[in-house]
Amino acid sequence: MNNKDLHSRTLARQYETIEKLNKKVEELEIDNKAKDEIISAIDQLRENMVEIVEDLKTKSRKYDELLDKMYQMKSKLEEYVFTK
Repeated sequence: MNNKDLHSRTLARQYETIEKLNKKVEELEIDNKAKDEIISAIDQLRENMVEIVEDLKTKSRKYDELLDKMYQMKSKLEEYVFTK
C-alpha cells in the first residue's frame, strides 16, 4: 500500500466521520426544535389552565351568591307562610 492509497483511505474515513457528525447535528437540531415546541405547548396549556381556574373561581363566587340569595328567599317565604 502506498502513501497515496493510505491518504485516500484516511480522507474517506474522515469524510464519513464528518458526514455522520453532520447527520447527528441535524438530528439534535430537530430534537431541540421538537423540545422547544413541546415547551411552548406546555406554556400555552399552563396559561389556558390559569384562565380556566380563574373562570371557575368567578363562577363559584357567582354560584355562592345565588345560593345565598336563594336561602334568603326561602327564609322570607317560610317567614311569610308561617306567620300568616
